[in-house]
Amino acid sequence: GVKRHITLLAGHLDRERFEGVGCFPPQDRVEGVAPNKESFFEAFERLGIRAIPLDMYREIRPLQDLWTFLKLLCILKKERWDIVHTHSSKAGFLGRVAARMIGVPVGVHTPNAFAFDRPHSSLLNFFYIFLEKIAGYFCDALIAVSPSEEQLARQSGVVSPGKIVRICNGIDLEEIECSVDPRTKKRALGIPEESPMVLTIGRFAPQKAPGVFIKAAEEVLAQNR
Repeated sequence: GVKRHITLLAGHLDRERFEGVGCFPPQDRVEGVAPNKESFFEAFERLGIRAIPLDMYREIRPLQDLWTFLKLLCILKKERWDIVHTHSSKAGFLGRVAARMIGVPVGVHTPNAFAFDRPHSSLLNFFYIFLEKIAGYFCDALIAVSPSEEQLARQSGVVSPGKIVRICNGIDLEEIECSVDPRTKKRALGIPEESPMVLTIGRFAPQKAPGVFIKAAEEVLAQNR
């Protein structure tokens, strides 16, 4: 999701006004990314956008993270970008702090789901909120990609309310290929062809809240019997 979001943003930049540059791990060191999927570097190469490798891991590794931060400082000092737009938790923290230390004029952050919006312990979530509040001082705007993310940003106080901007995420429907025939699928599921069928698409994870769809379906059925 984050990869698709970033490549869509980068691919639709006005090339006459902005020169886009990507900075991310060369092997997309994010847990759960399948090796047969397009990497960030492959995506940016396809888009004709320059990419700079930066070793980074999702989990907290103090020594590795310090080394990553120092290398990021060197990259920022050399490149002298006018805007740094960070995404996700670790890159968002390291990137925002480093950009402000180097004197980048504008810092923007998109959480793409806060680290504390997950089933962690209360103490760990407090720690993540604390880090987000520190990083929040080092950016000019936080872009929430959904109403719920905007609400969570305001409730947690990770940045001042005036910095929060909501720009809902989206996808290009023309890129989605659907080879399923609704009538065939209904017959396979034992659903009458004339009956409407409503689907929800997403992985089975707390962030996607699959149970909300089930509860909504129950209420709709109860009201339309």
